[in-house]
Amino acid sequence: MVRRRPSQFVDKSNELDARTAKNNAAIHDVDSRATAGITGANTKAGEADTKALDARTRADQAQTLATQANPALTPWPTRSPILDNYRPVAETSVALRLQQG
Repeated sequence: MVRRRPSQFVDKSNELDARTAKNNAAIHDVDSRATAGITGANTKAGEADTKALDARTRADQAQTLATQANPALTPWPTRSPILDNYRPVAETSVALRLQQG
């Protein structure tokens, strides 16, 4: 059995304490950057939501103004009723001469 001196245990303990401190600092750094990124993303999402709500409000206002401007406006029918009443008056033909060049 190999005997160790107490100083060897102290040195190993100090080395492990230094590694632990380094790992804790790295974890804290990653956590800080992740928190800052999440906060930034939440801020941008909130701004986008506000802009979307503003756009929706403006679109609703535009629709209201358009309706008030002319309430008789209705969507166009899919087929014009005038075309259903079309009757040919006369028929004619046109002869075309092609020139060879």
